[in-house]
Amino acid sequence: MAAVANKEARQLNQEDYGRASGMLEVLQSIAPPTGHVTVILPDGHRSELTEFTHEGVLQQIRGAITGWQVAFSLTPEQVAAVVISAIVESTRGDSAPVPADGQPFGVSEGVES
Repeated sequence: MAAVANKEARQLNQEDYGRASGMLEVLQSIAPPTGHVTVILPDGHRSELTEFTHEGVLQQIRGAITGWQVAFSLTPEQVAAVVISAIVESTRGDSAPVPADGQPFGVSEGVES
């Protein structure tokens, strides 16, 4: 409470406790529940996504993303921007290009879902 009010603990009053309580309520409303991730875009659009826990698939996706980062000399921030923009496009119904072999980029045959 003292940090929020910028006062020493002995100087806190009821108003300071009320302000801190309000701030905690706002933070709780912003924080996603366990197992979810909230993405807030610059335009204010907010999406709550369920975490994906298939470790084998996650490893392949991370490997593909790392490969793209190296192949295109991208910074971590650029990779994040590309991935987030692709996700936003897919949630808005835009379709991503699919290679001739029909597999998503960076995914090899035989992946079990």
